[in-house]
Amino acid sequence: MTHEGAIKMSNEIMLLEQCDSEDLGSRHNGKIIRQMITGALEENPEVEVDFTGINLVTQGFIDEMVGVLIRRNGLDILQRIRFLNCSPAIKSVICIVAGYSSDSYCNSSYWQEGERPAF
Repeated sequence: MTHEGAIKMSNEIMLLEQCDSEDLGSRHNGKIIRQMITGALEENPEVEVDFTGINLVTQGFIDEMVGVLIRRNGLDILQRIRFLNCSPAIKSVICIVAGYSSDSYCNSSYWQEGERPAF
């Protein structure tokens, strides 16, 4: 994970640029990305999390990144976070985590038309 003391508060978070790997599996890295999202949301109405170049995410990484936010702030926090360039597998992991954090996520309007994960 690359970060330089102060966390950049952009409204776009490019995961490949922030992480040392195309495979994101650690809760530690998920927590750092969550802190970036939280900081960005303090300064921006919406944050984009871009998964371009990311091959794999674990449930633990996604739980730390967004599951904690959902449990702390409610499902409505996801109205301010856009997930871009997610593979079907990544969408499924996000949906699983959001599902146990709030059971209505996969059937909600948080996914753009045609992007809702299929199980």
